[in-house]
Amino acid sequence: HDPVSLPLAAAAAGQAKVPLQVATWDGSDSVGAIPSSQDKSFRALDLIIVREEESRAKLTEQGFASETIRIIPPGRDFSSYTQPAERDFLHQELGLGRDIRLIGVKTRFQGTRTWSFLKRLQQALGGGQPGTRVIVLGEGTLEIGQGGRRTAPPEGFLYYLGGNAPFARVIASLDLLVVLNSEVHDRERLQAAMAAGVPLVTSTKRGLPRELVHEKTGLRFPPGEPLALVQPLSRYVKNRELGSRLAREGQVAVLGKHSVQAMARRLIKEYERIARRKGISLDRMPASEEPA
Repeated sequence: HDPVSLPLAAAAAGQAKVPLQVATWDGSDSVGAIPSSQDKSFRALDLIIVREEESRAKLTEQGFASETIRIIPPGRDFSSYTQPAERDFLHQELGLGRDIRLIGVKTRFQGTRTWSFLKRLQQALGGGQPGTRVIVLGEGTLEIGQGGRRTAPPEGFLYYLGGNAPFARVIASLDLLVVLNSEVHDRERLQAAMAAGVPLVTSTKRGLPRELVHEKTGLRFPPGEPLALVQPLSRYVKNRELGSRLAREGQVAVLGKHSVQAMARRLIKEYERIARRKGISLDRMPASEEPA
């Protein structure tokens, strides 16, 4: 809702005697946008849908009963990740055979620490696995100047700095994504990677999807500790079933909470719940009579 449209919609719904009334609030803090339980526009509402816990807390402070508020995250269309048009974009870009297994490394190239992590990654791979290549994804220079000295990146890696390439095409090419650092705004991209069925190994604290659970939907190691990277990477390389399980569980976790289908299922469930409470039938039309 917004402060202008809600009173009009509420008045129209009242005149039409609409039996179930639901409003969605985006959590805006702008003047007049925070609803009040004293506002007559809200008195007939059976349900208010919000995106996050913080919004529910604001509404309860305004006097709304907690049982009339439900948290339903906005759904995302993950079809470009779950059903990508191609799964060999990076193979084509880098001239690799389609049978090559790709491990992507997301990094910001922050000084010599990045190269330290990459060297540990080399160690985890035991000098390189047949049919496996590491693709470093990021932006920046590949030579780091520090204290008057220049440090070259480790050999044996491929670098793809195509930051503007369609993310879904890049992710669909990977068999594993190693995240060395990220920001809060990266959370949705990492969710998309999980939705694509790409397992994650990460050391980052920020920007992680809440669905990334160590040993269940991904692997984690302590931030800032390159040595700690060796163990989870070695496990993944030696145990393909582990990677398949992490990918499967991660995909189910993300799609089950953040997809448009999941959002629709939650909405329908809530509509049916309040309808039962008020004794209202929501019998669905036969398939042949449903509108296109």
